[in-house]
Amino acid sequence: MLTSNFKEKDILHEKNVKKNETQISVIIPHFNGLDILRNCLNSLNTNNFKYVEFIVVDNGSTDGSQDMVRKEFPQIVLIENKK
Repeated sequence: MLTSNFKEKDILHEKNVKKNETQISVIIPHFNGLDILRNCLNSLNTNNFKYVEFIVVDNGSTDGSQDMVRKEFPQIVLIENKK
């Protein structure tokens, strides 16, 4: 038998969540994989996730990935690490 450490009051119910309130952040670390990143973001973009934000953390890519995210996916949060 499976047990859970969560109590009923700890479970988030949709009726208790304010409209457009983020509950889950998906963080995507990235370095020089423009085509792979584009495919990943396109895949995520086709789903209807509620209360989710997507964050790309770019670690100094030199392949134009940052520009691609800004132009093609303006709804994605982009964090650019220079080094």
